[in-house]
Amino acid sequence: MLITFIYMKQLNIPINVYTLSGLALGTGMLLDNSITVLEHIFRKKLSGLSPKEASIKGADDMTLEIITGTLTTIVVFVPIFFVDEQIKMKFEGLAITVIVSLIASLFSALTIVPTLSARINVKPRKNMFGSLTRYYIKTLSFCIRHRVLLLVFSLILLAFSVTLGRNLKQELSGSSEQNTFTIFVELPDGAKLEISDMVVGEIEELLKKKDLYPEVRSVTANVEGWSSKVYVKVAPKIERTRSIKDCIEELRKTIPTLKTVKKTDAFVYFSEDSGEEAEEVLIDVYGYDGETLKKLANEVAAKMEEVDGMVDAKLATTEGRPEFWIVPKKYKAGEFGISTQEMAETIHAQIQGLRATAFHPRDGTGREIETLVRLDPKYVQSLEDVRNLTMVGPKGELLFLKDIARFDEGLSPSEIWRTNKSRMITVSASSTKLPMEEAIKRIKEKLKSVKFPKDYYYVFSGAYYKMLANQKQLIWALIVTLFLVYMILACLFESYIQPAIIMTTNPQALIGTAICLWWYKVSITMGVFIGGIMLAGMVVSSAIMLISTINEYRKKQYSIYHAVLRSGVDRTRPILMTSLSTIIGFYPMASDTSQFSSLWAPLAITVAGGLTSATFLTLLIVPGIYIIFEDGVNGFYKIGDYIKNPMTPLKLSIYSLISFNILLLSLYLYINYFIR
Repeated sequence: MLITFIYMKQLNIPINVYTLSGLALGTGMLLDNSITVLEHIFRKKLSGLSPKEASIKGADDMTLEIITGTLTTIVVFVPIFFVDEQIKMKFEGLAITVIVSLIASLFSALTIVPTLSARINVKPRKNMFGSLTRYYIKTLSFCIRHRVLLLVFSLILLAFSVTLGRNLKQELSGSSEQNTFTIFVELPDGAKLEISDMVVGEIEELLKKKDLYPEVRSVTANVEGWSSKVYVKVAPKIERTRSIKDCIEELRKTIPTLKTVKKTDAFVYFSEDSGEEAEEVLIDVYGYDGETLKKLANEVAAKMEEVDGMVDAKLATTEGRPEFWIVPKKYKAGEFGISTQEMAETIHAQIQGLRATAFHPRDGTGREIETLVRLDPKYVQSLEDVRNLTMVGPKGELLFLKDIARFDEGLSPSEIWRTNKSRMITVSASSTKLPMEEAIKRIKEKLKSVKFPKDYYYVFSGAYYKMLANQKQLIWALIVTLFLVYMILACLFESYIQPAIIMTTNPQALIGTAICLWWYKVSITMGVFIGGIMLAGMVVSSAIMLISTINEYRKKQYSIYHAVLRSGVDRTRPILMTSLSTIIGFYPMASDTSQFSSLWAPLAITVAGGLTSATFLTLLIVPGIYIIFEDGVNGFYKIGDYIKNPMTPLKLSIYSLISFNILLLSLYLYINYFIR
């Protein structure tokens, strides 16, 4: 940890939520290498070697294994440095802290741990895991005898887990409760300030009722003519029984029943200050004519509200102010020789006024006082006064404005939004209980009944667009990670088959991940994706130790069954100890319930759940998969013996077909779970 802090200082990495998460992750993983080396040294001591010889031999035997295990964990963070800037900014600090801490732990395991073990002679206890070993031998023997059946059962469990995972809610990123939320109060355009103040005041009085809302600590408001905001601050999460979403849901039902809200036809909606982009579904409606576009946007908003679970449907643009358009009667005005320009200038002169001259007072200040000439304001107090404004024709005749122009009532546009030079209106609605994917799916079904004219269309934007973009990048990062891990394993084992056996631990990790996410009702966020990428390199460490030990016993001419059993017994203790130390290190993050827990809890639950299932399934299923692959390979090389043993081709076909399909199905399910 000390080395990690030194590097953070040198690289100017700040201490924030994500770097602290990385340090917390590294705390549980730091012990893995040391435990593996120390346990092997103890075994050498049990074989009769002196402490010094056991330390040297034990560290030497495990050097390649722990370097490979550390590299497979480090390499998973490489793709993070090449993804979207938003993902990189969040998880770059986490990746660097974990990488540095792992490198430091590798150095410690290969130097400090053997040195201390040689100087501090602690006699290992032979029967510490005696009972566990006996039970494990019986269980492993059963699993090996029924390896194909057990493998089919694990695939069924994997398919069930994927089904659970596909039903999980999906979000852009974990949001954290900021203990505040905002109530927006929209009144019809032109509403007086006094009316807005009355509506806001009644909402404030409602929020101050301690018997109804005991969690509210303070209420402040910003009152404007027709658009006001009420800022509500609530008690910290640990001091209240209801979440902010629950409070908002109750207010959403209560506020519309208030007297002033009903009387003024106010539109009230809410926004939770989560520190991340709001869980809103945004639809951009494109077109060229403002009136048609607005009509379509209102239809889209109505369809969104028809979806159960969608609330607060609204348009991003506000209604314009009421106005009257003076439209010249061109033929009538032409008869009197009055042009549109002359008409506009005359109206402007009488209402707004024209500068006639400037007055310079003789006070030595050099001031200039502008002199405007216009009608007395009392003559233009109403629409009828404007209609009776006089116009002078070229021949000096006097005309009323109403005789040469008509007055059309309308609304002035408050704002015009354009994207890529195309006019658009954004329609939004909040999802209270539907996952974003399900909400969008239902909205698409509803929008099929809306008829869009030619050159008018809609697209989804906002958090959904970003979520899809981030998802694609993280999927590619996962694929690259799996490829890098496989190549590292292929270099270590000098084989293409054994790395594939080890990589089967990845879909095994998916079982625990999906079950834990479903059990704790955790949404799939970027944290879950990063946790899945981390698992791709972490879960193979146990299988590396197991397969390496099996290979060592095979070199000593042990039969495959004997080698598998001996390896399982030898590696049970270090595998359980390293996995438990990592899982326990993740537990405080996974069980945290503070207001910022949603930022790191999904990642911790993902890793802890996946590591738990992968550890136990590695000890029970991987040995059987190893034997299945070995039988297939041996059958391939002995295919010429089919005359002497007619069952050999049958066994070869069955084992090869099962192994190949298991690998493909596992990879498909693993990728499909994250692609959704």
